[in-house]
Amino acid sequence: MIKHLLLFVAALFALPASAAAQDLEGTWALQIDDASIFVFFLETDDNGNWRGAWLRPLRFIGNGVVFSQFRGSEIVTTTNSTIEGEVLELRFAPTREEGSTDILHFRSTGVNQAEMTYLETELLPFPLIRVAAGTPLGPFSDDRIYDRDNAVVEAEYDPANERVTIADAEEEVPVDEPDEPAPEPLDLPAEEPVEVERGRLSDDFLEGLGEGSSALNTTPTAADTADAITRVCTDLDRNNLPDAAELAALWGEDYEAIGSGLDIREYRMDNGDIARITLLGDRVYVNSCGPAD
Repeated sequence: MIKHLLLFVAALFALPASAAAQDLEGTWALQIDDASIFVFFLETDDNGNWRGAWLRPLRFIGNGVVFSQFRGSEIVTTTNSTIEGEVLELRFAPTREEGSTDILHFRSTGVNQAEMTYLETELLPFPLIRVAAGTPLGPFSDDRIYDRDNAVVEAEYDPANERVTIADAEEEVPVDEPDEPAPEPLDLPAEEPVEVERGRLSDDFLEGLGEGSSALNTTPTAADTADAITRVCTDLDRNNLPDAAELAALWGEDYEAIGSGLDIREYRMDNGDIARITLLGDRVYVNSCGPAD
């Protein structure tokens, strides 16, 4: 009797992890605003073995915090997988001879919510939402900067759209080699944006992006003097944004620099709001401006 009771209790403790793992089956997307940056399809076979397909841009410019200049798309599939408790580990084959295997961890975080952790990098986990099978990448615009702070963490999902197999997903989702030329090199100082080919985020722009290092340096200016500049979010007309020189004249040079790749700045407004701005050459992009998290 005691033996049967112990087996029953052990089964109860095993259920949550198993249930959490099964919650990962289906299609997931890293979605920023209205654009899907990455799309994953995860499934198990009759033996309980996991496999996955990863739809991702062929090329883009980014540093793991912001992304831009997307070109083309490709699908890469898993080479093997392991699961421990609630965490599913998938290894995706390199798409180039000199490439390395991408190791991703997936974990369910709620109803139709999950997160993906990119191992061997210092990036924080990316939030994922469940989406319909066959969801494509994008839509992308070259005039936009896609900031992971604007990632969608909750969205409506219709289970009637599921479910297809990975083979179906590869057939249904168009994978395009870009007909258009690669984006023109940005007129930026050396060692600025890094063009990432075939999806892997390389370590040369991950320095300083670990947890607890959101502000790498602060440049004091006249904001510390009696003639401090007044700042409010409404200073910026999103339909007629200033260039870099006009931004400096408007808000000065007192800001926090984020990361070590693209020129991303955080300005603190007089009411405590934070404006996150990305500069590409002389062009200014407003990622967000509002209450600090």
